[in-house]
Amino acid sequence: MREIKQLFILIGIDNLIIGLTGLVAVTIAILEFTGLINLSTEQLLKMILIALGLLMTAVVSQALHRSSEVRELKKEIGIVDLKLLNCENEFQKNLTSSVSNATRHVLDTALNFEYTQEANDPQDNYKLMLQKRIEKNELVFRRIELIYNKERLEDVIQKLFKYGIKYKYYIKYYQAPPKAFPLINLMSFDDDHFYLGGFYSAESPSTELVLFIKHPDVSKFFKQYWDALWLSAKPLNERNRINKNELKRIALDDIGITENEFESIYDNYRNEFLNTL
Repeated sequence: MREIKQLFILIGIDNLIIGLTGLVAVTIAILEFTGLINLSTEQLLKMILIALGLLMTAVVSQALHRSSEVRELKKEIGIVDLKLLNCENEFQKNLTSSVSNATRHVLDTALNFEYTQEANDPQDNYKLMLQKRIEKNELVFRRIELIYNKERLEDVIQKLFKYGIKYKYYIKYYQAPPKAFPLINLMSFDDDHFYLGGFYSAESPSTELVLFIKHPDVSKFFKQYWDALWLSAKPLNERNRINKNELKRIALDDIGITENEFESIYDNYRNEFLNTL
């Protein structure tokens, strides 16, 4: 009995079904032709249908088995899933899919001088999905910023009041250089795959591409890089509290706005937050 089981495993149950079905079909055909058996048309049709059913089952089983083997092979030899995505459509679709399927966290960077977004932001669907999942406490969001100007500072303060107090939403920053220069932005979902791009310094190019990478070793490398960035950056919110002193220092020392301007911006978004309570 044990030897028979080993034989089944070696041959494969799907191959065995195909072989036996073919053998039975040939045997019946020979017996019918020689007159040793005499089957009615109805009996023959039933047997043909049964044989076809067995064959189709075996074929489907083989296809699934081969698909599984291909996936395992890709995993073993480490095939890299690498794509160049156009920001106008492909990247946005991928982003929305990534944030929808993420189960743990989103890691993001904003390291360049951001240009003014158009009225119809191509990332609207992604941002809406991200917002919903953050507000349901389904994801942790971490972002590293370089704050170059007043508009960027306002955006950070607004997001800190909107998400940073109530949800698992964290922003850290590095002091921006005197002049912006191209830096590659990094985005990750569950450390499973990464997007690299957005290295414009002032204005968006006419056609911008983003690199998608999925590979265990490569993902591990970029995760280590992200961890190093995050560890050395200064937090702008911690334990549901906003670091107002650090924001004020950025406003006065790095950007050069007055204390009254900063207080006005800060109080505006704080009051908006208080009105939601």
